[in-house]
Amino acid sequence: MRLIVHAGLHKTASTFLQHLLHDHREALAGRGVLYPRDDEFRAQHRAGWQLLAGETTLLDAMLADGAASGCRAVILSSEDLEAALFNPGVARLIDEAAARVGAQVEWHMVLREAGAYFASLHAQLQWHVYVDALWMFAEVMNKGGLYMHDPAPNWGGTPYWFYCFDPARYLDAFAAASGHRVRVHDYADDQPFPGWRLLAELGLLDLVERLPGAMGQNRRHGDNDVRAGYTARIAEAGGASLGAHVDAAVAASVAAVPDCARLVAERFAASHERALATYSIW
Repeated sequence: MRLIVHAGLHKTASTFLQHLLHDHREALAGRGVLYPRDDEFRAQHRAGWQLLAGETTLLDAMLADGAASGCRAVILSSEDLEAALFNPGVARLIDEAAARVGAQVEWHMVLREAGAYFASLHAQLQWHVYVDALWMFAEVMNKGGLYMHDPAPNWGGTPYWFYCFDPARYLDAFAAASGHRVRVHDYADDQPFPGWRLLAELGLLDLVERLPGAMGQNRRHGDNDVRAGYTARIAEAGGASLGAHVDAAVAASVAAVPDCARLVAERFAASHERALATYSIW
């Protein structure tokens, strides 16, 4: 049995792929592939969060179900597992869980050009936390990644986030530490959808009867929505009286995104190309 770990990355149409897999669960099961069900999400985020916290209970249950059903593969999908590039101990936990049922582990990640990733991530984060584009820029340029500890303590989600902008560096380190060579997909290889080769490799692309609708497309929001979201995050933190300051700060942050994204793209273009050349097997 194979355990296929789809670890995002973030902002690479992971939500689209997860909705597609969820919508075709019965057809996949008929071909020997288990895409575990979650009553809250279309992905296995809670299993991913457990793994980031050092636990394997939900993954063990998924693998046990797959083994009991005689499946040839189990798919675990959560873009929050991008953090495994920061913490290779996550890969060790997954290996241990897989070994308990005799499964072989494969890692799949979709890479997106760093500047577009930066701009899309800035727009996305307003749903959860408050960030400033220039702070993001400094962290990404200096470290090649963005780490956030306990980003949303009020809703009990992931214990941390890690976003990778220097993929060749982090994939090399991950391979050395974990012994796994990640199978990399190119976000630009998007016909019929980003990450489609994961299904093609399993011989399952012909099962896709319909593509996800709007709910399965976590599209980037416009600047007005982004400004409103970041303003709401400050208000939630108790800063509702800071309106004028927040308006100025958020406006400046949003205005800086295009220039920040351009510089990030230039800084990590070579890493992006080397990662695709080294780790893409398609």
